[in-house]
Amino acid sequence: MLCHSSFYRIENVADDFELEEYFEEGGVCVIEWATNIQDILPDKVLDIEIKDLGDNRRVLKISDQSDFYSRIMNEVVI
Repeated sequence: MLCHSSFYRIENVADDFELEEYFEEGGVCVIEWATNIQDILPDKVLDIEIKDLGDNRRVLKISDQSDFYSRIMNEVVI
């Protein structure tokens, strides 16, 4: 399962915000503006940041705060 959400306009995450069920399904959740819902994200998160450098150039930064995805990240060839 693939779930995509954008939280660009979310300023405060209420306690009854029911996104956790998507995290527990075992699929992939792609979340834009995840910093706006940082408090309810699971511990195992792969953070992918894309910066526009202009002139059709972008830089991709991938980080894993929990080390859960480190093995996968070490095998990725870009």
